[in-house]
Amino acid sequence: MKKTQVALAALALMASTAALAEVKLSGGLDTSLVKTDAPTVMTGGGNWNIPFVNITASEDLGGGLKATAVLEGSFTSTSGQTANGGPTGTSTSLFNRQANLTVGTSDFSITAGMQISPFITATLTGVAAAAPGNGVFVPALLRITGGNLANVDGTVASGGFWIPEAISATANVQGVTISALTRAKNSGGTAYSAAGITGSFGNINWGYGYQKYGDTSTLAGSQLTGSTDIFLSTAGLTNHSLSGNTKLGDVTLGVSVAQSRGPLSSTGYSIGAYTPIVGGLSGGLTYAANNADVMSDQTSLSLKYDFSKATYVYFIHNNFSDTNSLLVGNSAPIAPSKKATYVGIGTSF
Repeated sequence: MKKTQVALAALALMASTAALAEVKLSGGLDTSLVKTDAPTVMTGGGNWNIPFVNITASEDLGGGLKATAVLEGSFTSTSGQTANGGPTGTSTSLFNRQANLTVGTSDFSITAGMQISPFITATLTGVAAAAPGNGVFVPALLRITGGNLANVDGTVASGGFWIPEAISATANVQGVTISALTRAKNSGGTAYSAAGITGSFGNINWGYGYQKYGDTSTLAGSQLTGSTDIFLSTAGLTNHSLSGNTKLGDVTLGVSVAQSRGPLSSTGYSIGAYTPIVGGLSGGLTYAANNADVMSDQTSLSLKYDFSKATYVYFIHNNFSDTNSLLVGNSAPIAPSKKATYVGIGTSF
């Protein structure tokens, strides 16, 4: 009897402790038909928003201190299988985008675990602001960075933006957010460091990003091998990016410029505009290019119609300057193509 009472008391204590944390569940679905130079196929990798499930639990520790745990996994909406939500293919990891814990205040915090690179966050300040839709800004981001996305895993487990086994620090100083991240090299990946600084000058939002690979010889298994859009080298790579966006009336303008330093150095940029058109319809134009000979230019048109705050349909057309563009959208490569047209539907919750 006493053992039963003790066990019940322990369960009650665990339940009351768990109740102190605020838990939120969110996610989304996105499916599209894509027509390239190859036959039309259905893809569920997310060409507007990524199909994902996110669990966030936060707890007030007192004195302005807060703990936040994030678990996020992506999947393909066409089959329900786990996928990293990016161009590098499927993944067997359940939480293949985020699995981290943050402790800190609104002014300073530390995050440990798989998390997005601050280089990516800072660079998206420009390209994603005026090129909404993953099917537009993911291939544009490849052109900006010379193909050097922040993938440090030796497999396809973590996608292009997410850094496993990482620790980062973030500080907010006078309206400027400064983040720095590092990941030590192990047998399954590459040493990696990154930083991002974001802020605002009036109605101009800006971001500076930095990333450095220690040795990219292990990246061949995680990048799009066979595509001339992707640089694969055995020496260290460094990227610097400067991005910004602003609004002129209802029109959002965004610019990103990045320089890649290494065996294959290059400079890339993206410029775009996005605006409401009428009712729930909005649209944008994006151009992205890189001065490397193996990188094709990209011109994109995107249209989105919102049925509600959650549900939408979209149209994306990407045109490239040559047929070397294996990555024609955000989904896994279909076939080298000079153009790709997406018609899709999605929702969020």
